[in-house]
Amino acid sequence: MTPSLYAADYSPAPAPEILTRPEVGFCSARGAFVLVDKPLGLTSQAVVSRLRRVLGIRKIGHAGTLDPAASGMLIVGVGRATRLLTYIQGADKTYRARVRFGMETTSEDADGDVIARRGATLEQVVDTLPATLKKWTGEVRQRPSSVSAIKVDGERAYARVRAGLEVTLQERPVRIDRIDLVGAPRAGEAGGVGVVDVDIEVTCSSGTYIRALARDLGNEIGCGAHLVALRRIAVGDLGVEDAWSLADVARLVSEEGAQNARCMRPTGEIVGHFLPTVALCDDEAAPLAHGGRVRVAAPARGTSVGTNKDGRELVALVDARAQVRAVAERAGRWWQPRVVVLSEGE
Repeated sequence: MTPSLYAADYSPAPAPEILTRPEVGFCSARGAFVLVDKPLGLTSQAVVSRLRRVLGIRKIGHAGTLDPAASGMLIVGVGRATRLLTYIQGADKTYRARVRFGMETTSEDADGDVIARRGATLEQVVDTLPATLKKWTGEVRQRPSSVSAIKVDGERAYARVRAGLEVTLQERPVRIDRIDLVGAPRAGEAGGVGVVDVDIEVTCSSGTYIRALARDLGNEIGCGAHLVALRRIAVGDLGVEDAWSLADVARLVSEEGAQNARCMRPTGEIVGHFLPTVALCDDEAAPLAHGGRVRVAAPARGTSVGTNKDGRELVALVDARAQVRAVAERAGRWWQPRVVVLSEGE
């Protein structure tokens, strides 16, 4: 049976083996976002590399890494939209995950070597899981996996592990808003011991490691656990149902052009999910091209008010074409630009 779009083990169609550059690439002076449904087996950077060829532009970045063993929503900024990625990276994420209780691995997921086969029974997991999920919901302290991309002395933790060095990362505060069971736990056997697979849906703060959550759930129950499948189904309130596979992006760009393909979303349309927006007519937006300020004439619309590190109100100033002209902070009766995205006439 084919898994559903939201299943932990779902993966979209991969990109074609041969990717052709468009005759006219995406204009570097403009910006757009592409919501990509990343397939299994590719790094997030490999997705960016493929899109560079498909769209004919070098200036592309993403708003949050997914491991090769995970699929799902990857928000990609193209051209000037890369200047806006920082306002998306810290958004909450929602995942579907499959956790296998009864076995532990070196990497805390299915790619690592098995280091413990404690075994688990269905009764053991069913009886203890509700209280365990409740304990790990809220503001908690989490120790990231030693094979994460966190830097230690200027080097990625996973690179140090591959070099044979022992790595133990410090606990850090994270927020887990909810952990919901998806379906019933399933008993099985793996590696000569009884195991129990459990699918969960997790909404959490940026920087939360789901493989570390799987490890902690297993330790709490007393049987060990590791992550066997992971899919990011939402970033903020943008769901994976609105994302495109790499194969679809390549097809749409080939048919409709890099500039006008329907998968290329206006910057204001996407940023409006993460920052409040203020709509400007062309005359009001004109001073922004030179770093000029704009008078506060109307309240910001959309998501809850953003703030910068100084606690000042932060908004996206959006023109009539749904393009973000600048991100600005409030200074009295004015919006003062902090990041200018598009200049006049672009």
